[in-house]
Amino acid sequence: MKICVLQSSYDASDSPFKNIDDYADPSRWVKNHEFQHRYIHKQTAEQQIDDACREDFDMYFNYMWGQPEDDVAGVEAVKYLESKGVPFIGLPSRFLAKTKLDFRDAARGCGVRVPDDTTFPKIVKLASGCGSQYLTEDSVCYTQAAVEEQVRLLKEKSGREVIVQQFIEGEDCTAVVLEMGDNIVALPPVMARYPDEMKHPKQFLHWENKIKAVTTGIIRETAVEDKAKASLLKQAAVAAFRALDVAGGGAWARVDMRVAADGKVYVLEVNPAPAVFYPAHDFFTDDHIILNSFPGGHEALMNMLIVTKLSQMRAFEKQVAGVRKGYDEMAPQYDAFASSGNFGSSYPTIAAEFEFAGSVLDLGCGTGTFGRILHEVKPEQASVLTGVDISPAMLANPTIRTHYDTVIVRSMQEAAMTLEDFDHVVVFGCLHFLDPTIFSAFFSRLFFVARRSITINVEEIPQQYNDKLQEVGYGFMYSWNHTKAVRDFGVPANWRISCERRLDGWTSVRTGIHVPGTTLRYERMEDAGGRNGADGLADKVVNGD
Repeated sequence: MKICVLQSSYDASDSPFKNIDDYADPSRWVKNHEFQHRYIHKQTAEQQIDDACREDFDMYFNYMWGQPEDDVAGVEAVKYLESKGVPFIGLPSRFLAKTKLDFRDAARGCGVRVPDDTTFPKIVKLASGCGSQYLTEDSVCYTQAAVEEQVRLLKEKSGREVIVQQFIEGEDCTAVVLEMGDNIVALPPVMARYPDEMKHPKQFLHWENKIKAVTTGIIRETAVEDKAKASLLKQAAVAAFRALDVAGGGAWARVDMRVAADGKVYVLEVNPAPAVFYPAHDFFTDDHIILNSFPGGHEALMNMLIVTKLSQMRAFEKQVAGVRKGYDEMAPQYDAFASSGNFGSSYPTIAAEFEFAGSVLDLGCGTGTFGRILHEVKPEQASVLTGVDISPAMLANPTIRTHYDTVIVRSMQEAAMTLEDFDHVVVFGCLHFLDPTIFSAFFSRLFFVARRSITINVEEIPQQYNDKLQEVGYGFMYSWNHTKAVRDFGVPANWRISCERRLDGWTSVRTGIHVPGTTLRYERMEDAGGRNGADGLADKVVNGD
């Protein structure tokens, strides 16, 4: 895709971030899309956005972040961008406009634990803005007189509204959350590790600590290794994001939390944009979280943001209509075609060798051949199958409900973005219908959906296959060869490839072309534990340790 990145320009600005922020640039990490930057000024935002929207971009990526008090493009510019009707990922205006006071009130209304307003010590901070501006060690107050003085000083310096809350003595933690289709997912949380000489109450991320101690690596982040604590942090992060009611366009956020001595998690704030796509050496970013915990890394993350937007726009329907039509036509003869073409010949071996006890999600299940074979090979194994297929006619096969407990008419990409928490996921004979961007996001998503294993067949689609489809009038069933993409994707931490086997493949009845492939079985390593594919991935010290 050709993507326009809209940045808040620091030219003619006195923003405190002017000489600190190196601008996010996805091209530092993502090579399969083309990125062009447009630096938007607050005073000329509408004209610049008009100009950008007249260009030939497939997608826009909004990195404009200014709130009304900032002298950089932000809330109003994003509102104008939204009025243009162009597809964009990144910050929506309704998220960017939220203040810490908005979050506090929304969180309390939804049962999310936040600091109270009465207990000492208290911290005095801006109700809007980012980067801990004006926060100092003196911002933590132990008397009402100190609170009043800090409120006076902060209003005098900034001219902004302030918020006063209990200062939670404990561990600084954070988690990146992002939308995946209709789901909100939290990546493994990290916690700040302070040097021994930085004693309480200095152990919090005020301005100087962020700008000096974090950026120079004095304060570092490490994975939250305690699984119970990590789970609580992830739950709190997702609940906090949901409390703001910005899903359906919010894309992603970084949730800052503190864990008190009694183990209770307090959410401090939800930052609208994680610091991602910055230089690899920059300590003051969240890129290390993506590197260590997002299946497929930055490339897959970018594709996930794009595909989530497409999913929310219901853009998949146009892409899959032709494939549905093809299989609806083929459904009455499909089993005969599959048998004559050798399709599914690997299923008995897969069913016999691998363990599928528990819940199984079969994406692109067709007429249910794999489920039937699984029950025939291992009738004693307690497998509860959910089948998903794009074609109602395929799912109308009278025998499918004998072997599947649930069947769903939906494209596999939509289903993967909606469903979650299955012991096993299988995808056979249909990955080739996904274009490279959708495939990357879809494959990454499987590691969040599956608890124990993922088994796929990757077809090596030759060009003459697509050429022949075009000749016989089935060009709408164009297919891609994802063999290299799977190799480039790598193996997420705490997963392993337990089997990689070359397949003889199948012969297309419509084209007569033979299509070889590979079976790959991914299994979660036994010591990884956790719920969802990203759990336990960030299991080492990050930021250079």
